[in-house]
Amino acid sequence: MNHLIDGYNMLYALGRLGPRSTPDALQGARQWLFVLLRPIAIPPTSITVVFDSRQDSPGRRTQEIVSGVCFLYSRGQTADDLIEDLIDAAPHPRDLLVVSNDNRIKQAARHGKARSIGCLDYYEQFIQAQPASLPEAEPVAKSSTERYEVSLEETEHWLEIFGEVDEKGKPIERPKK
Repeated sequence: MNHLIDGYNMLYALGRLGPRSTPDALQGARQWLFVLLRPIAIPPTSITVVFDSRQDSPGRRTQEIVSGVCFLYSRGQTADDLIEDLIDAAPHPRDLLVVSNDNRIKQAARHGKARSIGCLDYYEQFIQAQPASLPEAEPVAKSSTERYEVSLEETEHWLEIFGEVDEKGKPIERPKK
């Protein structure tokens, strides 16, 4: 069974994105989705996730395949258009499960003789059924009195990656080593 997922539609439905999500939030949400999907991308199941991409190179599609999950980024067209093209091009549409809450995509799946399922139903039936594979959004402390000591090296490492901000939220320039 091949799964074709409307990526941002899925992330919005699962509450990982909102109308004011930043580009960094988009990247983090895509990574989170990959972690969710990786355990179920075991042959004969293949998973393709389609995302909108408003970057350069109109008409050119890019893809990234990691651990059996294929991420396609539409360029010069919407993700919905690309999903419709993929449904139309499916050699065995009855073996295709299209995942989206978008009525246009659901209708395209029906027209192309593919199966369709809503994002939350997909999550419950395919992802939640794999409890060991779910990434936790945030670790939960067992007790508010427990402390985790951070070494100086670890602090320096994270400051180098994320930087520092002053009390007004402005970046602080650190001298390079």
